[in-house]
Amino acid sequence: MSSRTSTFQQLKSILNLSLKSTPIPPESTRKMRDSYIEIILPFSTNENLREEYVNVYGGIRFAKIIEDIDALAGSIAYKHALEPLPQSPGNDDAAKHETLLPITIVTASVDRIDLQQRLDIHEDLRLSGSSMDVLIVIDKKVNSTTWSPAASALFTMVARHPLLHVAVPVPKLSLDTPEEIELFSASSKRRARRKLISVPTEDGDFSSSELKELHGIMTRVSEQEGFSPSSQYCVSSLRLCHPQERNIHNFIFGGWLIKEAFELAFCLASVYCRDRPLFIALDESSFLIPVPLGSLLSIDAAVVYAEKSQVRIQASISLVDTSLGINGPSSKRLTNVFGFTFEKRAGAPVSELQPSSYASGLQWLRARRKHRSAAEELALYGTRWVTLLHAIMTPSSIPNACNIPTPITPPS
Repeated sequence: MSSRTSTFQQLKSILNLSLKSTPIPPESTRKMRDSYIEIILPFSTNENLREEYVNVYGGIRFAKIIEDIDALAGSIAYKHALEPLPQSPGNDDAAKHETLLPITIVTASVDRIDLQQRLDIHEDLRLSGSSMDVLIVIDKKVNSTTWSPAASALFTMVARHPLLHVAVPVPKLSLDTPEEIELFSASSKRRARRKLISVPTEDGDFSSSELKELHGIMTRVSEQEGFSPSSQYCVSSLRLCHPQERNIHNFIFGGWLIKEAFELAFCLASVYCRDRPLFIALDESSFLIPVPLGSLLSIDAAVVYAEKSQVRIQASISLVDTSLGINGPSSKRLTNVFGFTFEKRAGAPVSELQPSSYASGLQWLRARRKHRSAAEELALYGTRWVTLLHAIMTPSSIPNACNIPTPITPPS
C-alpha cells in the first residue's frame, strides 16, 4: 500500500493539471472563490478510508492530515495562478508545457496550524481553503446539515521561475465583500506584527530582566523535584528520501517533511509528558532549501520550553553529507525548522524545563518569546479567520467550486 493517502492522490491529480497550464497574467485579478477547493473525508461511512488514517490509539493520525493540507495548499495556489492551456493539434506551446512547468509554486512557510477540537476517526471531515495566503479550515460533521470548525492552517506560498529560480508575480486578489476585505486586512496586520516582534538571535538582544531570570534558572538545583534537564530531552533520527516522497518538481514533498518532524516531536512530547500528549499547534516553520531525492536527512527534536500543561518542541531537518560523518564539521545543512506545541491530557501540569547549558538557556528564552507570541496571535486572529472564510466560501454559493470525492478503495 502507498504511504500516501487517497486524498493526497486526488490532490495530485490537480497538481498534475498544472503541467498543462499557463500562468494567468500578473496584471489580472482573481477572486478568492476562483481558487476554492473542498475535500470531504467520509470517515463515518468509509472503512477503507478510516484504515488509511487510523493511529495506534484508534484515533486519527494527524500527521497524515498535515500531509494532505500541505498538498491542498499547493493545489489552491496553482489554481489561483494558472489557467488550463488550450489543447489543439500542432500546439507547440502545449507540448512544451507537458515537460516544463510555467511557474513553480512552493511552500515558503506554514505560519500556523491550530487544533481547536479533537478529531474522531468516525466523524466526517471537510478540508477547504482559498488563496493566496492559503487559509485552510478543517470542519468535522456534527449532523447531516451542520459542520463545526475543528482546525485551521495558514500557509505562505511563493511562485518562482522554474529555470531562473527567481520570484515571479501572480495575479492580485480582487476583494469584493466586507468579509474578504477584513480577512485580507487581518493577514496584512499579522505579517506586520510578526516583523515587529523580533526573536533574539544573540544574547545581547535580550533584556536585562530576561538575562537576570535566566541566571536564576541556571543556578537553581537542577535535580530538585519538578524540573527536567533539557539535555535529557533531545532525540534524532535518520531518513533516506525515496522517490515515492517526491513532489511534481522532483524534490521531496514538504508535507512529508512536516509529517516526519511532527511524529518525532510527538514521540518526544510523550516521553516528557509521561503520557500520550494532545497536539495544540504548529506556529513556526521554515523551508530554507529544497531537499533532493536520495538525500539522507537528520531529523532532530528537542524540548525547548514548558509552561503549565504545555510543552514546546523544536524540530529541525538537515541534509547530511555522508562523506563528512554525522557529527563532523559542516556535515549538516539545515533545510527546515518547526515549532510544535503539545499539551498534557486533562490540563495536568508538566515539569519545568531546566536548561543544561548557557546555550540551551538562551534557546529557552527564545522559545518562551515564541510560545507566548504565538498564543497572543491566535487570540487576536485565529478563530476570526475561520469565521470569515466560512462566510466568504459557502460552497453552495460557488458554482465552480472544486469538490474532490475520496475514493472508496485506497490506492495500492
